[in-house]
Amino acid sequence: MTEGLFAPQPLEPSVRVCVLQAVLPAYRTPVFNALGRRDGIDLTVWAGSAAYGAKTDDPERFESFSFRDAPVRHVGPLLWQPAQLESLRAGFDVVVFSWSTRYVQLGPSLALARRAGVRSVVWGHGESTADSPLRRRVRDGVSALADAVLVYNHRVAAEMRRRSSNPTKVFVALNAIDQTGIQAAREWWAARPQELDQFRSEKDVAGRRLFVSLSRLRPDKKTGLLLRVFARLVSEGRDVRLVVIGDGTERARLEADARRLGIADRVRFLGTLYDERQIAAWCLSAVACVVPASIGLSLLHAFGYGLPVLTTDEDQTPEIEALEHGVNGLLVRPGDPEALLDAMRDLLDDDPRQQALSRGASATVTQGEFRLDGMVDGMVEAIQFAARARRTS
Repeated sequence: MTEGLFAPQPLEPSVRVCVLQAVLPAYRTPVFNALGRRDGIDLTVWAGSAAYGAKTDDPERFESFSFRDAPVRHVGPLLWQPAQLESLRAGFDVVVFSWSTRYVQLGPSLALARRAGVRSVVWGHGESTADSPLRRRVRDGVSALADAVLVYNHRVAAEMRRRSSNPTKVFVALNAIDQTGIQAAREWWAARPQELDQFRSEKDVAGRRLFVSLSRLRPDKKTGLLLRVFARLVSEGRDVRLVVIGDGTERARLEADARRLGIADRVRFLGTLYDERQIAAWCLSAVACVVPASIGLSLLHAFGYGLPVLTTDEDQTPEIEALEHGVNGLLVRPGDPEALLDAMRDLLDDDPRQQALSRGASATVTQGEFRLDGMVDGMVEAIQFAARARRTS
């Protein structure tokens, strides 16, 4: 549950809320549908339309909110989204802005919002991958203009409260994904054990130990490090396999690396998979998910299949807060092949520990605060706080 001054309660009358986003990824649609179903929330999303599998031309996907295309243009390092200013004249009570200081219109929009009788929330990471004192001052200056601040994890929220003159306006919406399709895929295969065995035989992983990497193939993910460590396992005579699910600019280089390391026959690069049952079949056959750095929402995807996660304890995204070392996964030193190798050996050689971590992974996303409803609770708290500020000012 998000830290807040009050539990989310319906607002009367309903609050007209606009959420501004650069794009509408497919994984965000269930979040906004869940938010729009909450009592007292009349939700509209303005975002760029074509990105990450979002199907904005299919109105049935938007069960509980309205959508309007609000394109974002890149102007050098800056972002240009006129809809930020337009939202102040559209009759909304609360506008939730994407929190990036690269938006040209963000500062002026926040400054004008109070004059227009609109309350504002800034929603984002609350930190930069290339942070500096200057960047923090600029970011804090922007957040000071907003009525509420919403970030993705407790660590960032605590730091922001420490620096803020009004710490009560900082809220947390722990990043989560809709686990419905994942759980349905698990149940589908659980009811067909013979078909799962057939899949494993056809894919040459029956009776073998399999690692899965759910990751875009970008330099920051350090998949090359994983290949080098996996080659060490193979050189030890272990009957292991590795499947990489995801695509990106590094794929050709990584495939060449696998050939150079002599493990091309043990590693499969499957590209992007959209069929959850196919993803499930691989994950339900695996020992763990390994992403050496910057794992992102793949962490929660793996947890949905009961896969322990091996990753670094630095160079991470907000979702890393879900990983508890020794409970649902293992954290290793960044860029340390020996540490990653030891962790992978540990899960291969200690079945009781692997099984305990697997149970912990499932529990994190089905019973803990990293459920979709927990994320929406945090969003509602921030919106309510801003809306009540509007009514009492």
